Amino acid sequence: RRSGIPRSEVFITTKLWDTDHGYDRAIAACKKSLAKLGTDYLDLYLIHSPNKGKLVETWDALVELQRCGLVRSIGVSNMDVAHIEALLEYRRPVPTVNQIEM
Repeated sequence: RRSGIPRSEVFITTKLWDTDHGYDRAIAACKKSLAKLGTDYLDLYLIHSPNKGKLVETWDALVELQRCGLVRSIGVSNMDVAHIEALLEYRRPVPTVNQIEM
């Protein structure tokens, strides 16, 4: 904000932490991140890891955040093919990004 660079020229990415999996927790965590970052939307919001369950429920929350305009793109991090296939099995949109470590 103080840089004078318009928000539209800055790409902001953050991740949903493992403890915030689940529909309601994911929605609340995103809103908290938006407040901390002082912005109305995120350019990319990632699920940090598959954790131990609630993947589809958590993904549904990110889809809703995108639908509401709070997030432009949604993705995952540290997930393998089986996790992506699980989303496809439940007929969910495919993540825009799958961030991995090499």
